[in-house]
Amino acid sequence: MFQKAKEKSNVEPFKTRFSVHTICELLSTFSDDQKLWIQEADLGSLHTISEFQIPVNLVAWIMGHINPLLGEFRIKNKLLVFDKHLVCNILSVPNGSNPVKVTCTADEYDAF
Repeated sequence: MFQKAKEKSNVEPFKTRFSVHTICELLSTFSDDQKLWIQEADLGSLHTISEFQIPVNLVAWIMGHINPLLGEFRIKNKLLVFDKHLVCNILSVPNGSNPVKVTCTADEYDAF
């Protein structure tokens, strides 16, 4: 039974609500103004996201070593803590108390 589950896990795609493929597809539909807004809001790293694939077994192994409540990745005697500062650095997203600059009001958003 374990062997069947292992074989099945090798072929099942890893699905997430925020798929890299979906983000890339969405970004390709943005107008120049929308792309400029992303850049001006210091979120330009979104433009560098590329599609990739990762083996399901590797994802399962990684998830088996993560404690989401503590934001930790543990393996043997090593520990990596995913705090706000680290995630912001990885994603190249500004970290601080300054709000994101918006270029329109809530009423103008639908037109944008």
